[in-house]
Amino acid sequence: MINLHPGSLIILDLDDTLYSEREYERSGFRAILDTLDVSHTVAIDELLELSKQGQDVFEHLAFD
Repeated sequence: MINLHPGSLIILDLDDTLYSEREYERSGFRAILDTLDVSHTVAIDELLELSKQGQDVFEHLAFD
């Protein structure tokens, strides 16, 4: 049993429990590519692979 003081809060971090980290990252990249209107020229899987390798994916997205 946990003994809490009045006004105490319990904060649960469930993002990794509810969604896989890779799918969460994929949805973020999709939103970025859609916002920049480049989803037709950049592959999300390519960005995921760059991220997995520890590279800066935003350097890969070169724009004028």
